[in-house]
Amino acid sequence: MVSTSLAATGAWANGLNLQGVMAGVDGAARRDQEGWSNPIQNVYTTADNRHILIAVQNIPRDWPKLVAVLEQPQWLADEKLKPVKALFKNRFYAREQIDAAIRGLDSAELSRRLDASGIVYGLVVKNAEVIDDEQLIANGVIVPSDSGLPGVERTFATPLQISSESQQTPQRAPGIGEHSRAVLTEFGFHDEDITGLAANDVIKE
Repeated sequence: MVSTSLAATGAWANGLNLQGVMAGVDGAARRDQEGWSNPIQNVYTTADNRHILIAVQNIPRDWPKLVAVLEQPQWLADEKLKPVKALFKNRFYAREQIDAAIRGLDSAELSRRLDASGIVYGLVVKNAEVIDDEQLIANGVIVPSDSGLPGVERTFATPLQISSESQQTPQRAPGIGEHSRAVLTEFGFHDEDITGLAANDVIKE
C-alpha cells in the first residue's frame, strides 16, 4: 500500500523552518523583525503585471548575468551593488533597482532573456497556462482521457506512482445504474429477476 498526504508533504517541505521553531528560533519572524530581504532571490512584478521569482544561486557568477539580462551595465560600477557584501548591505536599494528594471519588461521578453542566461527563475503561471505546461504533459501529470465526453479529452493523473503497476487511462464515471445488470449477475441474480427489478424501477439500467 502506498499513501500520501498533502499536509504531511507540506510540513516536510518546510521542515527546516518548522524544526527551528520547535528549537525556539523562529527564522521567519526574525527576518521580518530585522527587515531581511534577499534582492536576488525575490518576487518581482513585470510590465504586464505578471509575477516572477528570480533565484540567483551563484552570486559572483550570476550577478553579472542578471545585470546583462536587465540591461543595466551601470550597476557593475555601482559600489552599492558589488557582490556579495555590499549587495546585501544595500539590499533595499538593490531591490528597488531590480524592481524598476523588471517593471520595464514584459514577462515574455524577460523569460526569454532569463532562459538564455541560465539564471534560475520561475514565472507564476495562470490556471489557463498550467493545463498546457510541457513538463506536466511530458511527465504524465496531464494525460488523455477516455471519457468520451466533449471538453474532457484530457485530465489529471493520480500523483501516486507504484513501480509494479501501470496507471490506467482515466475514464468517465458510470452513469446511474449503468452496471446494475453486470453487478447483480456477478452476485448470482438470474436475468429474469434483474429484468423484473428494472421493470419495477427498483434498479436503473
